[in-house]
Amino acid sequence: MKRLVAACAAALLFLLPTGCAERGGQSAAPSSSEEALAPESSQPELSAPESSEPESSDQVSTAAVRRELYQFQNNGKNYTVAYPVFLGMKHSEALNAAVKEAALRDVEENGYAEERDASGKQVIQVTIRTDYELTRQSGDFVSVLFTISFGRSDAAHPGKHTRAVNFDLRSGKVLAASDLLKDEEDLYEVIWEAVRDNAPAEIANALPSEIIAQNKAETSVYMTPDGIGFSLPVPYALGDVYQIVVPYFEMKPYLKVEANPEGYAPYQPPEDDLENAVVSH
Repeated sequence: MKRLVAACAAALLFLLPTGCAERGGQSAAPSSSEEALAPESSQPELSAPESSEPESSDQVSTAAVRRELYQFQNNGKNYTVAYPVFLGMKHSEALNAAVKEAALRDVEENGYAEERDASGKQVIQVTIRTDYELTRQSGDFVSVLFTISFGRSDAAHPGKHTRAVNFDLRSGKVLAASDLLKDEEDLYEVIWEAVRDNAPAEIANALPSEIIAQNKAETSVYMTPDGIGFSLPVPYALGDVYQIVVPYFEMKPYLKVEANPEGYAPYQPPEDDLENAVVSH
């Protein structure tokens, strides 16, 4: 009998490790899974360089756009140029190249070499400050309007002008003003009426339709959620540029592209209110 009990006890002792091994095999799976997930848990360390970048005015990130700042100070040249970099968008490489070229165009034209006055004794100081406004990023289009402030120590006064980049996300191409608008005489009348109804009298007097048409090459055309914007050159005493936005329903006869944002239906006032239905900046 004692031998039988001893045999049973030995059998039980033999079976118990086997059962534990099976449970251990099941519990080992999560352990191996944790090992497999270890690289994921270490991802914050991999992304540390991004989070360690200092927050500053030269790089402010959002979900889709980052602000970049280019600076150069040497040889009497003082350049500060801000421009947007678009992230994760269709045709973003072509868009970013076009935006950067437009932003830096004045810098490249003025160069980096030292300039001297007629006597050869004084270094001419050249200052360029460029900033931008993202006037539209909706539907199939992106529009960026640059404002460039320019000064030279040998000039009578500083100046200011604008430059626009309009980009079609469907084709991946930059749209010139001639790609956006039909060059019709009535167009300049519509722009002048918008100026007349919204601008101070001295601006309106300086911008008859004939002058607007004459200065079309120097006029920046851009898109907004509400309409087509025009940055019109005016005399220095009046601020160098005047910006006006004409609503899409007034611009529709002159548009070459379907520029109205998808799903956007602008308010169209009654016929007798049309003259005052212009948004100005």
